[in-house]
Amino acid sequence: MTARKTPGPWICDRCGNPLPPRYQRYCSADCRVQGKAAERRVIRHCAWCQVQLTGRRKRFCSDRCKYKGQKRERVIETSDYGKGTIARIRKMAERADGNLEVLPWLAAIAEASRETLAAAVDGSRTHGHSDAEIGQALGITRQAVWKRFPRQPKVDTETTGTGGTA
Repeated sequence: MTARKTPGPWICDRCGNPLPPRYQRYCSADCRVQGKAAERRVIRHCAWCQVQLTGRRKRFCSDRCKYKGQKRERVIETSDYGKGTIARIRKMAERADGNLEVLPWLAAIAEASRETLAAAVDGSRTHGHSDAEIGQALGITRQAVWKRFPRQPKVDTETTGTGGTA
């Protein structure tokens, strides 16, 4: 036996008519066939644009939606991605051995990574993480975090020294 979906007993799940004695969910064989078919029928919608799918489509309504939806689902900023980036930078440094044209690029990468790390530390502080927690994540002490990434003072937006009385 299956659990009843309707709140009231003795009512057909499909048509709402009273059930004959000893009937569980449907009042007749026709109601049972149509009710079971309705249970199997699932209306699907496109995962990208939410349009009802037609025919044999299962997730996306068009190739355009498929491309956009799968692109949105891709996650590349993982630990493996970071390790691969580090490996590429190290290979670049190996190739720079004796090549002066590559040195400015390596310097720009180093500067960008310092700025990005400082921004990430500031973001962690705004989310309530302490210097000790940040230091533990970076593998340094909280004092080193405090010295290497000083807290930026909030800039006052008011103009000073103008329009005042002497």
